[in-house]
Amino acid sequence: MEHPSLKDIEEVKKDFTIANEKLSSVKKEINNLVYGQNLVIDQILISILAEGHALIIGLPGLAKTRIVSFLSIILGFATKRVQFTPDLMPSDILGSEILEENAKPGKDFRFIEGPIFSQLLIFSELMPTTFTCTNFCLRLVRGSCLHQNYKYSISITFWA
Repeated sequence: MEHPSLKDIEEVKKDFTIANEKLSSVKKEINNLVYGQNLVIDQILISILAEGHALIIGLPGLAKTRIVSFLSIILGFATKRVQFTPDLMPSDILGSEILEENAKPGKDFRFIEGPIFSQLLIFSELMPTTFTCTNFCLRLVRGSCLHQNYKYSISITFWA
């Protein structure tokens, strides 16, 4: 096994210093917009850096959605939000095919992407939805979905 050279170690230190400065800048920016949630912000940033998911639970009014929305703006993520309701269907999350007329005579189906095709997805109020929809969302977290014989690759950066 080859040991890293001093030059390699210095480059890694430099990269860590730059990353730390950027992370501090993001934390400072979000703390200017949301007060008293430092621990939550740190944990969300850890989840993003680890390419993971976060379940943010708290009382109403504690700025859960606001923190994630501001972070998405600061980090430049394309963000969508799904409000769970008892009548929510999997197609409301994945998207659906619509029948549209072509320039030529005839009609074709065209797939319209749902909110799942974003970099950051906020699921709001998970409890009131049906088992089918909850199960569908859990399958999406794994990274792919089979819908009407098409396999869609889901590449969300972060779930909240």
